[in-house]
Amino acid sequence: MDSVALLESVSQSTGALGHPSHVSNVEHNRPIFVVGCQRSGTTALSVMLDRHSNIAMLPETQFYHTYIQRDVLAGGPQLHYRMIERALNDRFICATGLSPEEVLDQYCEKEPTHDSLFRSILSAFAARQGKRRAAEKSCHHLFHVQKLLSLYPDAKFICILRDGRDVFQSLRNVPWGRNKPVAGLCRAWNSFAREMLRCQQRYSPRNFTVVRFADLMLRPEFTLRMLCEFIGEAFEPGMLSECTRSAAVPSTELGWKGKALGRPDASRVGAWRHSAATSEIERLNFYMGRMLERTGYTDTQVTGASLIRRISWMLAYVPFLPGIFPIAVRVNRFFWWLIGRPKPSVYHVPLK
Repeated sequence: MDSVALLESVSQSTGALGHPSHVSNVEHNRPIFVVGCQRSGTTALSVMLDRHSNIAMLPETQFYHTYIQRDVLAGGPQLHYRMIERALNDRFICATGLSPEEVLDQYCEKEPTHDSLFRSILSAFAARQGKRRAAEKSCHHLFHVQKLLSLYPDAKFICILRDGRDVFQSLRNVPWGRNKPVAGLCRAWNSFAREMLRCQQRYSPRNFTVVRFADLMLRPEFTLRMLCEFIGEAFEPGMLSECTRSAAVPSTELGWKGKALGRPDASRVGAWRHSAATSEIERLNFYMGRMLERTGYTDTQVTGASLIRRISWMLAYVPFLPGIFPIAVRVNRFFWWLIGRPKPSVYHVPLK
């Protein structure tokens, strides 16, 4: 029996028998979302939350950032079983390990829409883990807070903020960030920080809060207690124990996310001060200094750079300026199409 036939048969049996009893304990309206710039500590926080006895943290889904766009472009039929099949074949969503039957248990009585599918995936994952509450970490969902709040008015968003210079150093150490342009990586951090400030002003502190990576590493228990109060859960010491199991990091991503499974590491705070050359720090400050100051970071001055060097830095940043960046993306894609080679995934962060 192929997957579609299987889903159809499950749909019929589910409709006849009703939903299984184990999903009745799952809260459907108060999910937790962890957002923030990549390499800011989102995975570390996700692991800590996932170790809570009530919280099931999905691996990164990128559902509203990239998946829906790809699915719409594919133009597939909007039927329950087809939508589930496509979603579970996605390279991010498949990491949840969910089966079509588990999602269909939640999805079959809902409208066949992407919003309903996302709800069903969250609920199915929490039920699978035997936990009461679903949580999800996709960095770029910071740019979709309004949409997610329209689905879940009581949702809790935790945005983690890390010094942009540390973020840059960390991005340089992962395979997908090693060869990206300095200006592009700095633009990404600026974009996330700007959106974070906008969300702080726009949304109620009941729904949206910011935690600093430094606090999570230097004062982990105190910080987690505050976050538990924000999300309405009691702090559990096991959240900081390496012995407590967590499914928040897929095995395929352990190479660059494995540290998140360990104990909080204070040496990761301000690491740029001893790992970056002076000229590189000046360049990072040139690109991110204004936003670093707005978000409370210090030592953002650019003092030793010559006028010629500053002009060259400025010209390198021009393609990433608002209004110009979307054009630069299209030109970049056209260039790689023209020479018949796959385009490196350099430009993927939305600029607000």
